[in-house]
Formats: sequence, C-alpha cells, structure tokens
Amino acid sequence: MFWIGRSAVSNYDGSTDGCIMYRCFDYIIYRNKHGKKKKFDKNLVDVKKKKRDAEMEHRNKIKNDPVCYEEFKRKERERYNKRKEDGKIKLISDLSERGKRQQRKKWVERTTRHRKRQKADREELNNILVCGTPSLSGTEAREVTVSVAGPSNGILGRAGSSRKNAGRKRVLRNRSQAHRKIKELEGKLKRLSKSAAKYKAKYYRLRKQKGNNESLQTRVREFLNGEKVSTKVVKRLQFGEVLTTITMQTKIQKLVRFLLEF
Repeated sequence: MFWIGRSAVSNYDGSTDGCIMYRCFDYIIYRNKHGKKKKFDKNLVDVKKKKRDAEMEHRNKIKNDPVCYEEFKRKERERYNKRKEDGKIKLISDLSERGKRQQRKKWVERTTRHRKRQKADREELNNILVCGTPSLSGTEAREVTVSVAGPSNGILGRAGSSRKNAGRKRVLRNRSQAHRKIKELEGKLKRLSKSAAKYKAKYYRLRKQKGNNESLQTRVREFLNGEKVSTKVVKRLQFGEVLTTITMQTKIQKLVRFLLEF
C-alpha cells in the first residue's frame, strides 16, 4: 500500500501556483527501516570461515583431552543451572500448552537432524574404512561432530575418534571372518579335488583292467561265473551294469565341471 502525500513547492520564479509534488512514504519508511543493501564482502566471508575453523579446532582439542573435557562439561552444567535460576531458561512445566507443543516439536526436529547426521557420519566412515576413497563432502568435515544437548546451549558431543575406532574394529573383525571363511573353503576345495582325482584314477584303472572292448554280455557272464540263472535275472543284471556305468560317468563329469569352475 502506498501513501501519497501532496505538498506545494515553489517554482523557479518563486510562485507556488499549480506546483504539486507526490511522495511515496512507503519507500521512505522502507529506506529508513532497512537502509541500503549491503554489498557482498568476500573478505568478511573468509574471516568468518577462519573463525569457525579455529573454534572447531579449539573444541576438538578440548574434546580429545579427557581432563579438559570433564572441566568443560562441569562449567557448562554450572552455567546452565545459573541461567535456569535467573529465569533466562524456562522449563517445559513453566510454559503454556501451546508453548509445550512448540517446544516438543523443536525437540523432535533436533533429534531427527542429529540422527541423520550420525547416520551420514557412519556411512562416510564405512566408505573410508572399506573402500579407502573418502568423498570430499560436508560429512567429512564433521568427523568430530558437535551434538546439541540441553534446552538451550550445546555441549560437545562424543569424540569422533571413538566412532572411528569402533568402525575400524568392526571392519577388522569382518575381515578376519572373511579370511577364516576363505581358508575353510580352500581346504574344502583341496579335499574335493583329491577325492575327484582319486575316483577318476580308480575309474580309469578299472576300465583298463576290464578292457575297453568288453561287451555288456561279457561282463554279466563273468559276474555269474558259470551260474545258471533265468533270462529275467540276466536282463536285470545287464540293466544294473548299465546304470552303474552311467552313474559313475555322471559323477566324474560333475566333479570335473566343479573343479573347472574354480
């Protein structure tokens, strides 16, 4: 909405007849309230980034020293209790029903963001330890993360090194299990190879002893060794001999294919 004002000003000859000036008071109020738009200062951005990096390095230094970290937590607790006594921090019991709902909603949002950061850190750590190719993302810069605790002020969270050590132990444990499994499979393959070679040699040795030109009837006659049996029994013996030969050949072929796959 524009407020238009009307006022008289003098002409060049000093008269005020028919001279009208319109002013946009909205624009004047806006300029007085917000002022001129600030220009982008790259140096200021660099200074702020250096300041954040220095603060993060200082927090990491405190966090890696157990004595300093305990002292820091003690001071933060004292500061929090003092602010609560002074009434600067309101407990949820002191809020209205609407304030309670808003505060609980904020807690849920903070918890969700915190868990997402933790999940991203774990995934990034697993990629670094397993693949050895860390990605240059914001998660890598949060190797040592700061977790929000308390209603108003943040307290330094657990050291990122503890998560890194836990991930490294998990990777080493999985790697040891994989090595044991490989050794077990190699031993099993070696035993199967020996068995296949043994049965293959036995098969060819038996074939050589029996002779390749022996017919089915000859093998059955040698098996009966002059015993007189009915034709039905002879046919059954011949059928059994055929099944035995086919089964042995099939087993040998399966073993050979199994060994060739490795």
